[in-house]
Amino acid sequence: MTLSDSGVAIDICAGILTADVGHPGDAETIGSPVQLNSKCDDRQWRSTSWGISRALANFTCAATVLGFLARWWFPFEYACHFRAQYAVVLIGGALLASCSRRFGIATIWASFAMVNLCLILPLYFGFPTASPAGANLRLVSLNLMAENLEFGDVRRFITEKDPDFAVLVEVNRRWVAEMDHLSGNYPYTADAGTDTDNGVLILSRYPIRQTDVKSIHGRQAIVVRLDVMDQPLTIVAAHTWPPKTAQKTNDRNRQLAALAEIVRSIDGPVLLAGDLNTSSWSPAFDDLVSRSGLRDSRQGFGLQPTWPAGLPLVRIPIDHCLVSHSIVVQNREVGRNVGSDHFPIVVDFSIDGGPAYDQFDQHSRR
Repeated sequence: MTLSDSGVAIDICAGILTADVGHPGDAETIGSPVQLNSKCDDRQWRSTSWGISRALANFTCAATVLGFLARWWFPFEYACHFRAQYAVVLIGGALLASCSRRFGIATIWASFAMVNLCLILPLYFGFPTASPAGANLRLVSLNLMAENLEFGDVRRFITEKDPDFAVLVEVNRRWVAEMDHLSGNYPYTADAGTDTDNGVLILSRYPIRQTDVKSIHGRQAIVVRLDVMDQPLTIVAAHTWPPKTAQKTNDRNRQLAALAEIVRSIDGPVLLAGDLNTSSWSPAFDDLVSRSGLRDSRQGFGLQPTWPAGLPLVRIPIDHCLVSHSIVVQNREVGRNVGSDHFPIVVDFSIDGGPAYDQFDQHSRR
């Protein structure tokens, strides 16, 4: 009896001899060197792919945990910003493991994915956008990136969006001069720190009644009080230090704490905007929100990541607009690329000037 007669296929791969019963009629093709090499390569590819997938998913599980330790050591804060990416990787890993019938590890990865989703999904459900009696207003906030030379594109974007207020950071003297071309639409301005590349500039259609420049741990913030159709509004514009080192992380945290104190001292509607160099999953951001009594304007509008503009797979939301409870957010979106490494944010809002909201505003920030 020959191998062809018995219908037994001999498969040699990685030094392992295995025997499978083949189908009648296939005998003439069984044992071909091309087929043997193909089967070996396929097994090696699947083994390597699974090994890489498993390592990536396990690393993501570890990063998920480390993100919760951000308060204790500054490098761990880097792990807290990528919750959306973690969720995607772990869901993909769980599906892959399930298809391979590895249900135990699939369950573990799915559980870690749910941990991250529990931090993300609340951003898609939130404060109702009721229609208040106040006028509809719009704010644009953008980190220009000081070395960005797309002056005309930035001006066109602002003109297209037609905001009532623009908060611009990483502003230097050249950017101040370029934005002066918009003075016909924005006759009221305030700036600080523009002798460096880390200045702040506010453009406004409405009269600025008072401007306070606050020096906060090496950078300057602007507090402007405006008269908006007989309603008061205070805008706080800031750009905190990037947390690149332990010292800079500490400085940024102290800046955020100082901004919370500034907000708490203000009566009436308040809006805090700018590049805060933290995502909403950082403990420093949690502290800012709880201490200031403000709320995230993204609530109900989703993730809306803004940086880095050129790397969409790792993009995270670090450009923020926080509002007091007397401000009703009607819409919030991320604008188009204007040459910066940040995308702009566009916030449509109204001011509810009723006494109930005023009292709640003041109470929430005390």
